[in-house]
Amino acid sequence: MTIEEIRSELQKRGMTQKELAAMLHVHPVTLGLILIGKNKLTEQLAAHIELLFDNMRQNDPVEHTLTLPETVVERWMPSFRTLPESQRSAAILDVIHKAVHWLICEGEKQFTPQELANIRAFCEAQSNPPAPTPYTQDDEEPLLSAADGNEG
Repeated sequence: MTIEEIRSELQKRGMTQKELAAMLHVHPVTLGLILIGKNKLTEQLAAHIELLFDNMRQNDPVEHTLTLPETVVERWMPSFRTLPESQRSAAILDVIHKAVHWLICEGEKQFTPQELANIRAFCEAQSNPPAPTPYTQDDEEPLLSAADGNEG
């Protein structure tokens, strides 16, 4: 989503930048600087804004998505760039599973009971995906594994 598209959506909805900033949990000044081109609109923020507008169009509850730049995945899994493209998805899923587990363990008390139930349902649905193609080299142990639940 571009800055122009965001401005257009705000105008169509009769929504202020301040209202959008509150929904995104960003400071209104920060969003204002982005929308006038003084600060960069990141791909991640653009994706979140697009998701928010899409959910508003559909009257759906807002969903949260997690996007991880390859540099983040690479920090958690140094061999990521050496993996064949066909194995990268499995590696990313492994990192996401570990991140979700960590978030639940560390932030459980901050969630409402309904949010916690939704997160647990999501994790249970993801806990039995098809077995991924092995993605580690023979001489190294995987840094993360969906099966090693408690390591942090």
